[in-house]
Amino acid sequence: MSILVLTAMEVEKKTLLSTMQNIDEIPLVNGGIIYRGTLDGRRFFLVESGIGKVNAAMTCALAIAACGDEISLIINSGVAGALLSDQKPCDIVISEAVRYHDVNVCAFGHALGQVPFQPAVFDADKDAVQTCLQICKKSGYPVRVGQIITGDRFIEDEKTVKELSAHFPQALAVEMEGAAVGHVAHRCGKPFLVIRAISDCSDNNAKGSYEKFLHEAAQHSETIVRGFMNAEKNT
Repeated sequence: MSILVLTAMEVEKKTLLSTMQNIDEIPLVNGGIIYRGTLDGRRFFLVESGIGKVNAAMTCALAIAACGDEISLIINSGVAGALLSDQKPCDIVISEAVRYHDVNVCAFGHALGQVPFQPAVFDADKDAVQTCLQICKKSGYPVRVGQIITGDRFIEDEKTVKELSAHFPQALAVEMEGAAVGHVAHRCGKPFLVIRAISDCSDNNAKGSYEKFLHEAAQHSETIVRGFMNAEKNT
C-alpha cells in the first residue's frame, strides 16, 4: 500500500518530486497531475492541489477516486501560521485533529466550525501522529501535536489570532487546506495526517514573515514527510 502526499503549492512539493524515481503521471479532470513513483524505495503518490479548501477537497477526492485502492494513508504537508506566541518560523505542528474555523451554522445547533451533520473535528491517524512525532524529535525540530484549524483566509492581524484562539483554544496553527483534506479522508474511509511547518506568526508582520520563511519552512515539512516514508518502509 502507498501514501498519498498532497500539498497546496509547488514550493511545498518540489524537493519530494525532484527525488522521486520511476515516475509516471496520472492526469486529473481538474487539470492536476498525480505523480506516481518511488521515494527511497517506497511507492507513493504526490499531488499539488492549489490553495484553499475547495481545491484541496476536490484534488483529494479525485486522487482517491483514481488511486484509492492503493492508498493506505493521506498526508497533507506544507506551511501554516502560528497561533501561539512562543512558536517560531520552521517549528513543526502535527495534527492530532483538524477542524474548520470559518464555518458557522450555530443557529441550528451545530458547533462553530462544524459542517452540518459532519463531525466538528476530524481526528488524524494516531499511529501516524506518533511516528511523525518521533521523526521530528530525532531530527531535532521543535514540534507540537494538537489541533490545526482551516479557513479560506490568510491570517495577518493579532486581533483575529486572539479571536481564533478564544473560539478554538486547542488550536496550534492555522492554514487553508488541512480540514478539507481531513473531511474528504473521513468521508472516504481513509486515514490521514497533516504536517505543517510554521511560516509566520499570523500577526501584523505575517506577510513579510511568510515571504521570508516560506521556502525554508516548506523544506522542513518535506524533510519530515521523507523521514515518515523511511520509517514506514522499515516497519
